[in-house]
Amino acid sequence: MSSGGDFLSHPPLDPVSISPPDSSSGSPTSALSSSTGRPDPQHFSTRRALPSDAPFIAEIAALVNIHNYSQFDRGFLLYSLSEEEYFERIQRGDLCFVLAYEGRPIGFLAAIKHEEVARRVSTEPNQHPVFEEIERCRTKMKLSSYLFVDQAAILPEYQNQGFGEQLFASLAAELQGPYFCDILEAPLRNPRVRYWMKRGFRKVAEVKEAAPERFLKAESTLSHSDQLTWGIYFLENLGWRISRRR
Repeated sequence: MSSGGDFLSHPPLDPVSISPPDSSSGSPTSALSSSTGRPDPQHFSTRRALPSDAPFIAEIAALVNIHNYSQFDRGFLLYSLSEEEYFERIQRGDLCFVLAYEGRPIGFLAAIKHEEVARRVSTEPNQHPVFEEIERCRTKMKLSSYLFVDQAAILPEYQNQGFGEQLFASLAAELQGPYFCDILEAPLRNPRVRYWMKRGFRKVAEVKEAAPERFLKAESTLSHSDQLTWGIYFLENLGWRISRRR
């Protein structure tokens, strides 16, 4: 998901710096329930992000950024922000939740209130085609408010274990929807579209735009000639479906 932010360069990453403690102090294996092999809830928690979480959030986002991440089958982010920008977003009250392992963030979810989406559309015309389409959907659906789910990312080793649901549940518990999100469908199709659709999101619109400069790098999987196709997905209040794994 992306469209509201710019891709910025990020310093070289050291994945070890955001890894959980090693076996001497509690490894990922020790955080699993001995009876089910699933993550033990007592080792994980979700909460509102703090300004001090900004370095970890920036590193997590950069690790799964399309320019650094090769496991496209797990999904990806098209842009990541700098530590300073995530700090500023949290400081000004933007909606951001973190998933923590023994207190250290290993995933995050960021959302934007409809007032901010509308502000960008009105003050920066023709700069945010996805936001413009969402505002048209809002008018057509006669919605008084909504939240735009801007970014969601979890460290690869913790993906596909239900943590994304915990993050979204934290958002939904504090702030009711409805919710919009945008998912890249071409030229690269983000496979996480299946995840969101299984949990109640439905496609309501489509937007095409030339690949913005902020999504391009010297060694990029996208080029200036690419046209991006975004699917706009919508979820009603209380429509979130929890996946039932067996």
